[in-house]
Amino acid sequence: MSRITRIEKLKTRRRMDDDMLLIWRKPGQESEATALMAKAAGLFVPGDRVICAEWFGDDNLPAPRWIRHFETDLTEIENEYCDRTIEKLISKDQPKSTGPDHDYDHISTDQLTYICLAVET
Repeated sequence: MSRITRIEKLKTRRRMDDDMLLIWRKPGQESEATALMAKAAGLFVPGDRVICAEWFGDDNLPAPRWIRHFETDLTEIENEYCDRTIEKLISKDQPKSTGPDHDYDHISTDQLTYICLAVET
């Protein structure tokens, strides 16, 4: 294993209890398969919070990393791609909400995003 690979692996292992491991996949790839590869590479252990979003760009996928807050820890393009991934998950056949759903007021935006993009660990 190269020194750079070891350093990247060590960086991804540093996390706090509220952190989520963000891993990216190309459109068409399955979240579960991508998560299994990350787990096999030792990037997370069972019970860790892991999210997987689609990377819509033509460039290389960003390296997996631990994040805590979507709006501040991600770049503008990463936030856009997370939003686009969530939009793809929402069925076009479902009725659209006409206003805020106050049943979810107690849940943070970070937690709601995690719920949408989470993969089983």
